[in-house]
Amino acid sequence: MEETIPLITVEQAAARLKVRLRRQHRIYDPTPRLRLWVVLDESALRRAVGSREIMREQLEHLHSLSTEPHITVQVLPHTAGAHPGLTGQFSLLRFPDSPRAVVYLERLTSGLCLERPAEVQQYSLVYAHLQAQALSPDHTRHLITETIKLYLS
Repeated sequence: MEETIPLITVEQAAARLKVRLRRQHRIYDPTPRLRLWVVLDESALRRAVGSREIMREQLEHLHSLSTEPHITVQVLPHTAGAHPGLTGQFSLLRFPDSPRAVVYLERLTSGLCLERPAEVQQYSLVYAHLQAQALSPDHTRHLITETIKLYLS
């Protein structure tokens, strides 16, 4: 976080890490089982953050997650060219007890939730386009496996 958010304090970094770890553990909680569908840009696999060992471990973890029945991982390859996701990352959240979705935007200093139907509809359309342009889950696992080989010592 220090490299991506230059003025972050130790306390702010710790708070963000706590939230991220809580979200990460939630995906393993079987009651109720969450459904996660992720579309990643290929750059997320190839941008070296940390050591070769850390990159390999991260990719191996991603590959393992992609085999879980409640998790779908797709990679949007560089060959897809320009796409609507280039405007920035977002999360589209749907809850079983609500017919409405919410868009979450994590930014440099804070997060933002969008709930207006017109905004959610735009992000839903963008997400559908990204899913359609991305590699299939099987091809994604193959790409992750090939990328792991780049980080073998």
